[in-house]
Amino acid sequence: MLLVLGRPGSGCTSLLKVISNSREEFHAVNGDVRYGDIDAKHAMRFRQHMVMNTEDDLHFPTLKVAETIDFAASTKATKGKFKTPEMATTSIEKGFESTLETLGIAHTSDTVVGNEFIRGVSGGERKRVSIAEVMETGAPLQCWDNSTRGLDASNALDFVKALRRAANDQQKSIVATLYQAGNSIYAQFDKVIVLAEGRQIYYGSTRDARKYFEDMGFLSQPGANTADFLTSVVVETERLIRSGFKDSVPRSAPEFETRYRNSAMYRQMMEDMDLVSKDSLSEEIRTLNSVYSLEKTRTIEALSRQSSPYHVSFLRQVRACTKRQFQIIWGDRWSNCLQIASSFCFALVTGSLFYKLSGTSDSIFMKPGALFYPILLFAMNKLSETTVSFTGYLIPVASIHPWFRWIWYINPAAYAFNAVLASEMGTMTLACVEPQYVPFGGTYKESAYRSCTVAGSAPAVQLIDGESFLQVQYRAMVSEIWRNVGILVAFWILFALSTALASELNIHRDTGSSILFHRRNQRREMTRLQDSENAAECQPATSDSETENKSSHLVQTVFTFKDISYYVRHQGHEKQLLKEVSGFVKPGQLVALMGSSGAGKTTLMDVLAQRKDGGRIEGSIMVNGKPQGISFQRTTGYCEQNDVHEPTATVLESLLFSARLRQSYGTQDSDKVQHVHHIMDLLELTSLKHAIVGNPGSGLSIEQRKRLTLATELVAKPSLLGIRTSDEENNDDILDFAAPLFYQVRLVTKRQMVALWRNPDYVWNKIGLHVSNSLFGGFTYWMIGDGLFDLQLRLMAVFNFVFVAPGCINQLQPLFLRNRDIFETREKKSKTYHWFAFIMAQLISEIPLLILCGTLYFACWYFTAGFPVKANISGQVYLEMILYEFLYTSIAQAIAAYSPNEYFAALANPLIVGTALINFCGVVVPYARIQAFWRYWLYYLDPFTYLMGALLQPVIWDVEVECKASELTHIDLPQNTTCGEYMDDFLATNAGYVTDITNQTSCAYCPYSTGADYLRTMNINEKYYGWRDVGITALFCISSNEQEDVPDEKKFDQLDGGEDEFYENQMDYWYWIDDAQCSGPRHTADLPNTKFTATESGLYVNLKRNGGGSLSTELAWEPPDRLVDALPPNLVTLTLYDYAKRNNSAVDAHVVELLDTKSGKLPNLEAIYGFDKKVPGKDWEITSQEDDEDGGHGEDDEAHEADRD
Repeated sequence: MLLVLGRPGSGCTSLLKVISNSREEFHAVNGDVRYGDIDAKHAMRFRQHMVMNTEDDLHFPTLKVAETIDFAASTKATKGKFKTPEMATTSIEKGFESTLETLGIAHTSDTVVGNEFIRGVSGGERKRVSIAEVMETGAPLQCWDNSTRGLDASNALDFVKALRRAANDQQKSIVATLYQAGNSIYAQFDKVIVLAEGRQIYYGSTRDARKYFEDMGFLSQPGANTADFLTSVVVETERLIRSGFKDSVPRSAPEFETRYRNSAMYRQMMEDMDLVSKDSLSEEIRTLNSVYSLEKTRTIEALSRQSSPYHVSFLRQVRACTKRQFQIIWGDRWSNCLQIASSFCFALVTGSLFYKLSGTSDSIFMKPGALFYPILLFAMNKLSETTVSFTGYLIPVASIHPWFRWIWYINPAAYAFNAVLASEMGTMTLACVEPQYVPFGGTYKESAYRSCTVAGSAPAVQLIDGESFLQVQYRAMVSEIWRNVGILVAFWILFALSTALASELNIHRDTGSSILFHRRNQRREMTRLQDSENAAECQPATSDSETENKSSHLVQTVFTFKDISYYVRHQGHEKQLLKEVSGFVKPGQLVALMGSSGAGKTTLMDVLAQRKDGGRIEGSIMVNGKPQGISFQRTTGYCEQNDVHEPTATVLESLLFSARLRQSYGTQDSDKVQHVHHIMDLLELTSLKHAIVGNPGSGLSIEQRKRLTLATELVAKPSLLGIRTSDEENNDDILDFAAPLFYQVRLVTKRQMVALWRNPDYVWNKIGLHVSNSLFGGFTYWMIGDGLFDLQLRLMAVFNFVFVAPGCINQLQPLFLRNRDIFETREKKSKTYHWFAFIMAQLISEIPLLILCGTLYFACWYFTAGFPVKANISGQVYLEMILYEFLYTSIAQAIAAYSPNEYFAALANPLIVGTALINFCGVVVPYARIQAFWRYWLYYLDPFTYLMGALLQPVIWDVEVECKASELTHIDLPQNTTCGEYMDDFLATNAGYVTDITNQTSCAYCPYSTGADYLRTMNINEKYYGWRDVGITALFCISSNEQEDVPDEKKFDQLDGGEDEFYENQMDYWYWIDDAQCSGPRHTADLPNTKFTATESGLYVNLKRNGGGSLSTELAWEPPDRLVDALPPNLVTLTLYDYAKRNNSAVDAHVVELLDTKSGKLPNLEAIYGFDKKVPGKDWEITSQEDDEDGGHGEDDEAHEADRD
């Protein structure tokens, strides 16, 4: 067993990765690593025998503990010692049950693992789950990277002893790095390596390490922790030097390394390495290969290649992964139920929209629309507008320009659409009816000289063959149905194989373990760290004198909690997690919560810090003998187990953000900045101040993130920790947030805009999506003409713009939800800023990018499509496109705000955007054909209705339609009748025109003469509708921004024993006290049922109940000389708290009336207590504010009323 020791940043993790042959992230590894006589390259075949447990605990949060470990066990067992699969399965089950028992987590086997946002096992138990997974591999070489993090001392020692047994009994080679190794843990190891700044300064026996450094001149205190001593010798502020060795001990890491290479320890190590000659190991690789092949032949697994590095066959791997995936789905079953419900709602609403379509020409274009919607649903879920555009519905394949027609052939949605079209309509025969059967009305009703305008119909024939219509319009044929189905299956197989190949090759593997961005020479440059800890440099600790100077003025806080019990709902029953816990913390004290993993330490801390949103709490929590005020969460420092931070911010920015929003708004900003730098020095974060926080694995290391978490709370000057300066105003204690709302919005918006700027993937993906889709759309609808079908192309070109939203929404919502998780997990609970500031920041920060994206889309799409270039037309379209960018962004954020996670939001998107908005805007189904149930309310409530009106009116209304020859409907004429004479009555009341009014053989009829005729079929009846709809769209943009975050956090229920709930009532009363300058104890006013005692330090009241007993509390009152700067010298504030049982008449009526907060009126002391304002025999008087006649403090009164409101 080898222990690797070093300060954070010394390279311990990098060494373990090299030893475990995990080299992918390194640019180069110099030197030689041998596994016996096998080099690192050949050892890759045996990589299942070299495993590493990393510091991160990465699991599927919805899997149970037993399921997680069972998967690891089932893919690592089954060697030749098992004769049957049943024996192997039994051995696996016994093995992982034994592992659970050994690690003390057998009781959690049916509990989900959880993560930062899903409640599961405790942090220590989650760490032991990670340990169990690696133990189940049974690998000969095991590397453990700080695997005791999160474990209590007892469990950490048990874990290391388990490793010791594995090394002794099973001859395992164990390499471990530990940041906190007590002497009992240290003694379990045989060898130890000490690293400093990536340099080796010691390797040898654990028994000789202390003496080695003591002989060098360093002093180890008796009974001190050996591991801490070994790592402290390189830290100037921590090491102790023996007398007479001050000038001879090494100071820097290179000096330590030189001293070690010149030592006898180093020479002994090199001699030990040469004891085994290379000749004796020359055949080792050949022997291992033969033994490994023999094992493979003896395994019970079928379909397992001899050269495969895996323990089990491919078939068993598939079976195990499939089983685990089903377990993941079941663990998140409510999400899957929501998906089913979402699809069901989509089908019902869409089905009602196309309810009872007739078998005539009147519905011949609506039937393809109804069949197109299932294709649209999947496109809305996963793909972009390109898939939708080239299905053959929005643009028939014959009308697609040659340069893009190839997309139709590689689009799976096109084959699916043609298959369902041919299946449903290929065998139908439809009757042509009005308005497709022209002319109609009046005398034409009985005329035999009429024709059908539907494509594929024959002149003077009233019946339409469905297959003929599909061949002409969509190139769909009944004979190709099963061919299209086969092509879809082939696409599915192709994409599945592509996914498997990409996963195996891991093309997009992150080649850096931790990537930090630093600001050097006034510019940012990226530094790829060779180790996840390299950025941490040891900083001098702050001296005691500096600390005392910083803490010269403290507000002493006594924190007490009594009979705290906490209950949660678990599997339909109420489970008690805390049982009548009591305690207190006095100024100057440190109180440690001790207990094994899962004992409830974190739960108690969450309860005491008001971080619990659910469950039921009993007991009382007091601060200085009073209940917790509304500022308690803001003014209390609380570092949770999980380190949640804004990943794109730097360390300095994160700390300044916390300080500026949580410290008193009246504190000078320079003082806040100075305090931040002091805390960074204290926690050795100065060298990392310009480092990007990042996400776990690609940013700060776990140890650095924990220090940042501590600093984030300390820079807020939490009062419970006693770091509030004396010049802070007391009225901060009655405010939810330290800073005004406008200041919150400004700071949060600034942070969010910086976060977007530092998220190039999001920015460039959004820009790229707009540019690519606009170019596709523009060149797909290249230079649209003025023909009949061109009207539909103009409509579809505009409608195609709507589908830029799904792709952008899919990018936006995960970012919004990540930010919301940070807000709800940390910043909301600490009262850093209001949820309104969060929402406004998310909206405002997107505005510049939205304007840029909308402008690029307009420039690439509008002019290539051939729309009018007049400023009044193009300007209107541009403005509406920018408004649409705002509209879909606010809709996406509103959906995300009400969604618990990304999965729910992804399911809600097609349901809301596709079903509710696109369905009823009047494009897919014209206004007149929408079912009456939807038409008269949802159509007018749909913002897309006005969006389409504002975009379509300027580009279609004034178009002079010129039908092409193939678009004209030819109508045979009666004898001796001209076309003009025959069609005159029809054209007088209907749209359209004929090409030759003098023709006496047939009429060539075009259904529309102007674009306005076409728009009127869509309920766009007047030209002014365009600008009207622009204004309505703007109103929708504003109204959709009025979104709510989660409801305000629940009031922390205070309970006074039993199950009677108690609620805090608080009210401030202002009084004039004439004798404000008197000194000494105040006199006592003997009032009925009430006793007031006023002293220089406070005012106390003893309130007696009718049923006997008393309720004593303290009225907050600062002596007048403490309020000179803020208030008139004779004005003080009295704040009275009461725990009154709701709807319980046993409480004294005097008390209830005095604390009546519902009426909002000041108490009439004379009516309650029956005494005059001048108390006989007393030298002070109380006058209520409303009785004052001076009126000289109006501004203060108004300010107080605002605070009270």
